[in-house]
Amino acid sequence: MVLEFVVLLVLICLAYMALLRIDIKQANYAIAENMVGYFNALNKQEYDKMQRYLYPTDSKEYLLNMMIKAKAVGVTSVRLQSVYPALVDGNLAIVGFETSTNAVFQGQDLTARQTDTFFFRRKSGKWYIAKPEDLIDIPAQKISDMIDAYKPIMKENMAGSIVEQRQYNIASLQKLRETAK
Repeated sequence: MVLEFVVLLVLICLAYMALLRIDIKQANYAIAENMVGYFNALNKQEYDKMQRYLYPTDSKEYLLNMMIKAKAVGVTSVRLQSVYPALVDGNLAIVGFETSTNAVFQGQDLTARQTDTFFFRRKSGKWYIAKPEDLIDIPAQKISDMIDAYKPIMKENMAGSIVEQRQYNIASLQKLRETAK
């Protein structure tokens, strides 16, 4: 009787772990799909379309700030280069990504490569990019713990691209310096 119970418990645990893996894979796919849509809209400067990828709260001020910043620095395109695997914890996730941004500054075409992270929140089964104000109800310690837990994933995924990013950014900086002379 005890052996049967232990076997049943092990089978339940294995089934649960399999379901978690499936959920994490689905979350990663949905998050990556969301990011592609968000950056495609950003690249086309369709700020109103970016709204559908953001957590459903008031995003007007956030989008207005994005538009003002993009225009102020002369952004001509923003491309999503890669999305790292997400770290999912219930209805909250953190994901790293690489972008390249082209801008025209004082007549010079500049390209910068960046690595950054977004937090995502799931609402009604859908994953959304969480703006900073969308995380206010999440304990700061949980956010800090997720960032710490995600650092090795970032480090592993950035390893190959850090040299390339540095080369892009140094070339852009040199162009900027030459323009300033």
